[in-house]
Amino acid sequence: MGVSIRLPDGVTEIGDYAFSNCELLSSIRLPDGETEIGEYAFSNCKSLSSIHLPDRVTEIGDYAFDGCSSLSSIRLRDGVRKIGDYAFRNCKSLSSVHLPDGVTEIGHSAFSSCILLSYIRLPDGVTEISGCAFPNCKSLFSIRLLDGVSEISESFI
Repeated sequence: MGVSIRLPDGVTEIGDYAFSNCELLSSIRLPDGETEIGEYAFSNCKSLSSIHLPDRVTEIGDYAFDGCSSLSSIRLRDGVRKIGDYAFRNCKSLSSVHLPDGVTEIGHSAFSSCILLSYIRLPDGVTEISGCAFPNCKSLFSIRLLDGVSEISESFI
């Protein structure tokens, strides 16, 4: 049986390691004032299948959702500008990701080993894709690059 959490209004930041290794956490709803998700905030929450990200979240920290193997889809809101290094690494059930137009930076190995991820559309605002952003995404058959991308590391897949 999973655990659901709804954080109260007034919380503006999920700090580093806040829910790391909470294996029974299945869903969480963040308050509208939330602006940042820290490093390793939800890493290895193996039962986490649902998360609501408010519009004000601007940054997803390094390793924030690393190892969330039950997370099947995530819709990043318009406020997100940066997806940190390894942010969604080893999210083995992740098949769908919506990247909003506000995203400007995708970190190193951000979606590494998301083996069910099959398609990703890079929004107009992306200016930097760090090295190996999508390695070991065995189902990834289509990446739509847009004209606005100004820097792609030598190997982003």
